[in-house]
Amino acid sequence: MPSSEYITKRDEIIKQFSDSINIWQDDFTMGKFNLVSAGLHNYLPQIPYKEHEPIFKKILMHQRLSLLEQSYQEVLEYLTCEGLSEEKSSLLKSGGCIICTFHTGSYRIVNHILTKNKMPFTLVVAKSVLESQGAEIAKLHQLFTGVQGEAAVGMIDAESASAGLQMIKELKKGKNLVLYIDGNTGSGDDQSEKNNLCSVEFLAQRVFARKGIAFLAHIAKVPILPVVGYRKAADDIRLKFFTPIYPKANESRELFSQNTTQKIYDYAAPIIEAYPEQWESWSYLHKSAHITNQNPTNKELAIPANAIMGTDLLTLNSSEYGVFKIQEDSYLFRKGDYTSFPIENHLYNKLQDANKSAIMCQEIDAAIFYELYENEVLIPCLSL
Repeated sequence: MPSSEYITKRDEIIKQFSDSINIWQDDFTMGKFNLVSAGLHNYLPQIPYKEHEPIFKKILMHQRLSLLEQSYQEVLEYLTCEGLSEEKSSLLKSGGCIICTFHTGSYRIVNHILTKNKMPFTLVVAKSVLESQGAEIAKLHQLFTGVQGEAAVGMIDAESASAGLQMIKELKKGKNLVLYIDGNTGSGDDQSEKNNLCSVEFLAQRVFARKGIAFLAHIAKVPILPVVGYRKAADDIRLKFFTPIYPKANESRELFSQNTTQKIYDYAAPIIEAYPEQWESWSYLHKSAHITNQNPTNKELAIPANAIMGTDLLTLNSSEYGVFKIQEDSYLFRKGDYTSFPIENHLYNKLQDANKSAIMCQEIDAAIFYELYENEVLIPCLSL
């Protein structure tokens, strides 16, 4: 049987990312890798640094696969829905439910399932996604259903001031809402944004998570259906449906929001831990990170700084530090707390060299060397 267009394109993507890709080839990719590495360092510390680069490359691959899968309903032939009982299907067909999901696995395939089973829904997405992909999503929905106009897929700008009211109206009309709880947002300085966040346990740390989804469910008195996607293989795609969460009449809105948000992250955590390369949000986790379990500082150095000779070889402690550039500005990046320090371009170049292989102590100015060494930015090659 000849290969379909979808299979051909899928296999091309997998082959491309299994071939050698140099993530150090440009400043943008290198900076993005450092953010992903910092997330893995903080939230999955059991994964050694040497595995960060392969994971990063696979993240890029899975992003491409997700985009591809969005354009082909044929992908449903490779999908298994775990835990999608008759009760949950009935809930989705009747509408008025909040589907809460994550940017992991084949997360875009949720739309296909809803479309195929005639389950009414409205997407709630960031303004940037609406602007860059909104027309394409509407076009695909029309292609798959033949439906146009008001009956076509609805989309709400999650950043709009009226988003909350729009979502309540959609729920009252019998639409399901599809929301991503791990969107690209942070704790920020704006008080209204801070009020929409709560700190929850997640893997080895905590994150500032959006509690607005649970808050909305409590106001509208509708259930939340958590869904998490993952790929066991390229031809074995999974969507895991969890137990619906219903607001309780005797539970305060604030308490329900906190407890429910924690429960949703608890559902996703084991899947993200098992398939870290399938979670897109590593690249912007720094915007919502709440680091509470920091590595101890001022550790005793294995070799005192005054015992290091000029010809001794040093390397960048890349498991804890990275370097990156933004246009002409250079930075040293400490992964443990996502802190960036401006540095001179010549030091950036030396630290880049130390990251690729090794440099001699005498290649670094003495005063700068002691500061870098005592903070374990540079470490002896023997300590590797």
